[in-house]
Amino acid sequence: MVKATKVKALDQVLLEKYDVKEEIKMVLVVREDLKMGKGKIGAQCGHATLGSFRAVERLAKESEFWKKVLQAYSWDMGMHKKICLKVNSEAELLDLQKKAKELKVPQYVVADAGLTQIKEGSLTVCGLGPAPSKMLAELTSHLKLL
Repeated sequence: MVKATKVKALDQVLLEKYDVKEEIKMVLVVREDLKMGKGKIGAQCGHATLGSFRAVERLAKESEFWKKVLQAYSWDMGMHKKICLKVNSEAELLDLQKKAKELKVPQYVVADAGLTQIKEGSLTVCGLGPAPSKMLAELTSHLKLL
């Protein structure tokens, strides 16, 4: 019962702070220092998109706020907004992930299998959201486009 009460309290805070009727999008943050090819970046962003979307699905089972975000994103007639940004190191990527966790933003970091261009276990992309644009801006407004 304590967990359910905490989730409801957090939902209320999130619903008051962010409007789920505003733009909902996903941000994919790519490690530029790995020098991945375009195809590799595309594949890694695909993994991050799916992983981050599944994170929201898990949150939506317990949270009214994330259920509304998921509904808004899912029924957008295929107009799912995504933006690709870049960081210069694994440390920056992990710092972003840590901040996302602190703000309760759904996130997923891809660890590469090491089958093609880069070393196994390399952290390549952090998917953030889907979430309200304002929420994501709190994390990523300092980053540049990929």
